[in-house]
Amino acid sequence: MMELKEIEKSYRKNSVLNGADMILDDGECVGIVGANGVGKSTLLKIVVGALKADGGIIYLDGAPATPELLREKTGYIPQENPLFEELTVKDNLELWYKGDRERIREELQFGILKQFGIHEFYRKPVKKLSGGMKKRLSICCTLAEDPDILVMDEPGATLDLSAKKMILDTIREFTQTGRSVMITSHEAPELLICDRVYGMKNGIMTQLKEEINSNSLQQWMES
Repeated sequence: MMELKEIEKSYRKNSVLNGADMILDDGECVGIVGANGVGKSTLLKIVVGALKADGGIIYLDGAPATPELLREKTGYIPQENPLFEELTVKDNLELWYKGDRERIREELQFGILKQFGIHEFYRKPVKKLSGGMKKRLSICCTLAEDPDILVMDEPGATLDLSAKKMILDTIREFTQTGRSVMITSHEAPELLICDRVYGMKNGIMTQLKEEINSNSLQQWMES
């Protein structure tokens, strides 16, 4: 279980997070919605230990978590491509799998790499992959570290329907194992599979009570 209490963050005189609170239970998917620039990505970077908050505490299983512990327990899939473009898919996987080639071979045949179709473009340079292929590879690289909490920033943005479905399946399968997912999203299908959805405005998190769909989401963001 993760709990965020009064998380604050400012860039110079610009306050981005003003006491953000939220709870992520084991086996749960929680979504975060809000207009561009309200601080969603900043919050996720704090959650995964990549950015230090100015105030507040993050608890893991009831105990305050250090940035080092957050990096150990979370897996982060950012909006931007985290892969090495000049390397092949094979080379990227060997970096993320820490050189465990036997594990890669097994997963290409029977595991997550097979499920995500990575074997179909295993030898290609990353720079020649489509956006959907890169996203699939990014997810596999993150899952290679076996995180307890998967953190995804706009995972389905700009992807085709096949890749979007694969992301939804990943979220469902991940939470079914008792692990947790935190996502930011503007897409109703991703939000509909969340157990709870928080809206962010003015750096404050509010749990949304209304049914989430495309219309209600747009109305909330414009209110």
